[in-house]
Amino acid sequence: MGVVPQQALDAPSPQAVAALLKTLGQSGLLRSAAVNLAPLLRQALGPPGGRCLAEHDQSQFTAPAQRPTVTVHAAPVPCRQGNAMNPTLRFGSSGPLVQQLQQELNKLPSSLPPLAPDGSYGSKTLARVREFQSGRGLVADGIVGPLSWTALAAWLAAMVPLASTPTAPAPGGEHPMRRKIAQVAWDEWMHNGALVHAKQGAGIDPGAHRKLRRGHERLMKYFNVSAPKPGSPGSTYYGDDNVRSLQSEGVLAPCKHWCGIFALWAVKTAPVAVGTWVDGLGIASVVGFKSTPVKTPRPGDIAYRKNKNHHAVVFQVLDLGGQTWVTTIDGNSGQTSTITKNVGPRSEWDAYYTVSALA
Repeated sequence: MGVVPQQALDAPSPQAVAALLKTLGQSGLLRSAAVNLAPLLRQALGPPGGRCLAEHDQSQFTAPAQRPTVTVHAAPVPCRQGNAMNPTLRFGSSGPLVQQLQQELNKLPSSLPPLAPDGSYGSKTLARVREFQSGRGLVADGIVGPLSWTALAAWLAAMVPLASTPTAPAPGGEHPMRRKIAQVAWDEWMHNGALVHAKQGAGIDPGAHRKLRRGHERLMKYFNVSAPKPGSPGSTYYGDDNVRSLQSEGVLAPCKHWCGIFALWAVKTAPVAVGTWVDGLGIASVVGFKSTPVKTPRPGDIAYRKNKNHHAVVFQVLDLGGQTWVTTIDGNSGQTSTITKNVGPRSEWDAYYTVSALA
């Protein structure tokens, strides 16, 4: 048996498959089959150079020009860096997959009008894709490749509890995901609240030789989920060092105030499918939240106090002597910037915001 050509293993194109079969002494009988075997070999060996097939020009999956009667319409195969099965879509694309993309985008919370599922990737679809990508911490370039397909599937999966969980058993007819948001915040205060004191130091980072904030691991989790850096999973656009490192005892800067970051983290951890934090605009600007406040607070809402630009998760609402009292779980609270539980009359807060899907 001859030596298998290296190009047959590095790039299993139709020509490479034919060369492989020729080496095995079978090309005379199975040359035409080689073209049809190409998709199977691609699935087994992976794409050229280890890249995602969705990132390739689909024209490479057609038969050579000298044999126009044999055309391979190879189905996309799993990407080694992810699980996306669909080819890349971008502005100008058209067809059933664009229609599928439009239908799935319409299922997500959005501040933009619903798309007409016409199978044409135009400016309105581009805007919705960019909004979705920004909300998932991806580069908002409008190109729907493996990372975007995977993130879209994950977000839709996270929305299943919202649509399928019955609301009848919940007290007052409220959506059960409200209680879950409140419970996530409560559990974090109970189990990890004492760990986080963002204005206090807790040792030195041996790599960066900088003083670390007390509870910096939990702080990074809040920021990574609520304000991720596009294209950099595990990082925040506010700057990882700003969140982890303490410049001066008793001073939060350069770390951003994180009360809203914490509140949004509780919502997204529940999990409820909403967008990411928009710097300087508050919870009302997050995709998936109602932009106008509600009159009656309920568990799972986000309370807002204007004079301090402060946010908190509503845990419990009680009627005491004809007056409504609200229990909240607050991030970035107290002298040391920690997590606290607070109880006060409803009037202490200026507004309450709710997730649209839970209204």
